[in-house]
This record gives sequence, structure tokens and C-alpha cells, in this order.
Amino acid sequence: MLPENQAFDYAFLGMGCANSLLVMALHKRGLLNSAQILVLEPAQKVRNDRTFCFWLSPEELQEAGLEKLISHSWDKVSCNGQPAQALNHKKYYYLRAEVLFEHVQNLLMEVGATWRHEVFNGEPQHLAKHVYDSRPPHWEGLAKDQELIHQSFFGWLIRAKEPIFDPSTFTMMDFNIEQQGQTQFMYVLPFDAHTALLEPTRFSPDKLCQTNATALLDSYLAPHQTTFEILETEQGCIPMCAARFERQQAHTNVLATGANAGKLKPSTGYSFVRNLRDVNQIADSLALHKTFHRKKASARFVFYDRLLLEILHRRPHAGKEIFGRLFARNKAVDVMAFLDEETNVWQEVKLMSSLPILLFLAAALRFLWRSLKALIRPSAVALGTGALLLILSKFGILEWFIPFWILGLLLVGIPHGALDHLHVLKELSFTKLIVYVFKYLFLGSLMYFSWSVSAPLALSLFLAYSAWHFGEADLKLWTPKAKWPAIIIWGFYVLFTLLFSHFTELVAILQSMQIEFPNSYISAMNTYSLEFTYSAVSVGLLFLWRFPLKGVFCSLVLLLIAAQLPLLAAFGLYFIFQHSVNGWQQLRLSHEMTNTRLWIHALPFTLGSFLLLGVLYYLDIPVNWGQAFIFLSALSFPHVLLMHRIYK
Repeated sequence: MLPENQAFDYAFLGMGCANSLLVMALHKRGLLNSAQILVLEPAQKVRNDRTFCFWLSPEELQEAGLEKLISHSWDKVSCNGQPAQALNHKKYYYLRAEVLFEHVQNLLMEVGATWRHEVFNGEPQHLAKHVYDSRPPHWEGLAKDQELIHQSFFGWLIRAKEPIFDPSTFTMMDFNIEQQGQTQFMYVLPFDAHTALLEPTRFSPDKLCQTNATALLDSYLAPHQTTFEILETEQGCIPMCAARFERQQAHTNVLATGANAGKLKPSTGYSFVRNLRDVNQIADSLALHKTFHRKKASARFVFYDRLLLEILHRRPHAGKEIFGRLFARNKAVDVMAFLDEETNVWQEVKLMSSLPILLFLAAALRFLWRSLKALIRPSAVALGTGALLLILSKFGILEWFIPFWILGLLLVGIPHGALDHLHVLKELSFTKLIVYVFKYLFLGSLMYFSWSVSAPLALSLFLAYSAWHFGEADLKLWTPKAKWPAIIIWGFYVLFTLLFSHFTELVAILQSMQIEFPNSYISAMNTYSLEFTYSAVSVGLLFLWRFPLKGVFCSLVLLLIAAQLPLLAAFGLYFIFQHSVNGWQQLRLSHEMTNTRLWIHALPFTLGSFLLLGVLYYLDIPVNWGQAFIFLSALSFPHVLLMHRIYK
């Protein structure tokens, strides 16, 4: 076990491709000199377990300090039996993992790094000032629209008796092998006329097994009528998925690298050059004492990758036609530039025109339909409820909806606040429960009595923490890394749009609490209330630039609907079907509970709330809207404080 708060400057979790390249980049810039370094790598790496292949210009290779590590390179590429094509100013390089690892190990030994051959499963933020986490992502539990395709392979490094290979040309994809209802090709790296690495590779939800791969290899070599010796075997599986991983970004000193940072090209599995460019940016930011901000993946290329994965998921055999056409109808250098995401839109249109259009059009339509459903599904109940309320209001029968308000309050409105005890009571006991209830009532009482001290001050405080709470509930669900300025801006926007679109009713409530507005303000707001509402919602469109579309869109539509309803109905609509639902989702995710289990935990305090309301009703205590407003502020104050804990 590692003690916390060790005096390390750098910690590397895993020493695979990404972190090995990062060590080289840091060493090149002199950042490892006199530094305390921790390496946690469970594997001993005593044999070559993989190879890295990539295309770069010789200048880029030299700049990266890799030229002495390369085992072989090729100037030409052949695809699917087509004539060999020159790579122009680039070469295709072959780097053995054992060579890279030995080089990096020597660099780390020079600077006195501490090595631990162990698996680390905890939170790494305490390990060092800078933590670089290359632990593989969790591929389980992906969303349905994040298809996982396996790039599985099993290869032989052989030495043939006869000279059957062209050492100047590597074969990227040769589909002239049995497809077996999948996308399968032979990958060939010839080192000389007698020696080559041959790897049958499969793109499919189903992995290629060793037995099938061996049969494909025997069949591929049979026409050459030569004997051969198997020098090495290589086996692996690369996940191809467009999912994004952000687990390690929860702490500012922890930075994900490699696949967990999205550096694995979803449609091809290539990652070396993407890792190389990423680590150089990381090292440059450290050398310049600047905060590193990783650029988001190009939405355009993510879309292309998702279309391909969608097709391969539904039609695993379609890859032969897609890649066959791509390489047959375009220059290899153009295809590689596209795979490197270095092309412009017009170049991409030309490349796409060579592909089976109907396949990609169908995939695009399915993708857009799923995106539309994802936009609508979380908001369908809220928007549907809002539309129904609007209709009932126009016909003057809004009271028909009162049973549904009660049901909404029972199912999610009150229960989302009745779960506050989960944040502080890890182990339930009678004593802890009494202390919790006392603290809750004490905080609520403070807020309640603050109204008698200074109503305007209490109102300002109530509006401030309500706006913060509304903003936090929305943004922390939409964007987990949301900062406090964005939270405040969004929260105040929602709250003030909701309240000031019902200014006349708001003034009446505040007057019952002895809070007066100047008559000029009242007159102006009454005159321009409709213009204010539409202007506010229009301004809200600016949030689409910064916040997620589906969240902002639903909120703006609800605010527009709410403006057409009485204040009580408007507030209930937004509180129950937007705020409470978002808060409930956040609780479900943070506590990793099902909706049913979460509701069971909320049941005791939910019943307690309804019991309190029943007592007030039985005693026939007269309550006006002002008193209800004050009671709401008192009840919500401890709730906001406790919810802030979980959002942090």
C-alpha cells in the first residue's frame, strides 16, 4: 500500500505507449532532472508484447527522438491487391514495444525513478504533484449509441525458405482471405524477402480466435508453396469505440493519457501519433508553466467514426466493401491524411463519394434519429406536461391538473429533497438520525427567523442560494466540470426569468411580506412583461454556445411555456419536471442506485413531509402565499447546503 501525500513530482500509472512517450518528451525538455518520480506498472515487460506502427515524416521522427528506436520502415503501401503507392514525404515505421520500454526504463533509471510493479486501483490525486494516468478505460456499461467494435488479431513473424516478400512495400489491408461473415483482412509487414509479420485482423463485435487466425494464415501462405519457420507470435485486441472518458479529470493534478484520454482512433485503432502529439503538448505546457487544456476531438471526425462503427456493428461484413473502395478510388496519402484528421471538408467529400453512399446515408439517419430521441427522451415528460398545462390554462380548467401536481410532488419533488440524509448518514443509527434532524431544523429555523430580522435581506439571501442551487443542479448533470461563474449565471437567468415573467403575482406575494416595489417599476414591468419574457428566452439562446443543447433547449421551452401560466403552475412545472428530475438524476448517479432503491431511501422523510402538511391542514392553520414563501425558503436552505456537498 502506498501512503498518501508522497513527495513525488511526477507519478506515472502504467508505462505503456502514451506514458513512455510522455517520459521521453519530459526528459527532452529537462523536466525530469532533480525530480522525484514514481512509476506504477504491474507488468515486468520482459518480452515484446506488442508492436507500434505509424506513419510520420523523417523530420517528425527525429524531432520526437525515435529515429534510433525504429526497427524497420517502408516507403510504399499496398491495399487489397492494388499496385503499391509511394507515401511521398512520410514513411511507415515499425517500433517494437520492448525497444521503446527499455529506452524509457534507462531514462528513468538515470533520474532515479521509483518503480513499483503493482496494480493501483485507488484515486491517484495524492500520489504526486502531477499524475499521468494511462490505466485502460472501462469499456463496460457503454451507452447503446456507443458501439464497441473489436479489432482483434493473431499474427506470426515468419522466416520463409523462399523469397516471397517485397521488403519495400507493406500491405495495410488485404481482403483476399475468407471473410466468415465479418470484416477480415491480412496485414503484412515484410522485413526482407524471407521475413515478415503476417496478422489476420478482424473488425467485428465478435473477436477473432487463434484457431480461425491460424487457418487464415495457412490458407494465405499456401499459394507460395514454401516452408517457413515461426519466429514469434503476436496477439491482441484493440477496442474501437467513440465513447469519451473523463473519469480521471475529476482532480486538477491528474491527467488521463492514452486510450482513456481518447487518443485511440475509434475507426482504425491507431494511437501512436495521436499520443505523440498529445504528450508533446503536455510537456510544452509544463515547460512554459501553463495549464494544459486538451482540445476536444473534432466533432466532424467523431461523426465519421461513429458512422463506420454503426455500420460495422449492424453489418460486420461491410468493411471489405468500404475499405476496398476507399483505397481503390483514392491515393493512399490522401486516405492516410484523412485517417490523421488532417483533411478539409472538400477533401472529405471527395473521399466519401467513393464509398457506398446508401450504407453511410442509412447509418447517418439512424445516428440522427438516436440523437433526436436522446434529446427528447429525458425531456419528453417535462415538455409534454408543459404543453398539457398550457392547453388546460387556455380553456380555464387548470385545476384539473392538481392531482398530477400531487403525484409529481410525491414521486420526485419531495423525494429528491428527502434524500439529504444520504449525504451525511453513512451508517444509520438513532443517535446520528436525531443529530441530523436537529441540525436540519436548526438551519431551517435560522432562515425562517431571518425574515423577521430583515425581509429584504432574507429575500436577497433566498434568491441567491436558490439561483446557485438551480444552476448547480442543471450544470453538474450536463457538464460535471462546470465552474462557479457558469453555475451562477445560469441559475440567476433561470430564476429571474421564471419570477419576473410573473411580475404582478410576484409583487402581490412580496407585498404580503411587507416588501414594496416602486410603482414606476411595477407599471413598467406590467407594460412590458410579454416583451421581457420573449427577450429573456431569446437571450437564453446564447447559452447554447456554452452548455449542452438538450439541457438548454428543454429549459428554454419550459420557461417559455411557464411564462404563459400562473406563477404557482409555472414554478411547479419547472421545480418538479426540470429541477427535481435533474437533482434526482444526479443523486442516482452519485450513489449508484436504481430509481426504486433511491425512492425507498427517500420514503421515510417523504412520508414525514406529507404528515406535516396533513397536520397543518387538520389544525386549519391559515396560510397566505407570503407565509408559504418563507416556509419554502426555510425548508430549502439546509437542502441546498447538503446538495452542494454531493455536487462537489
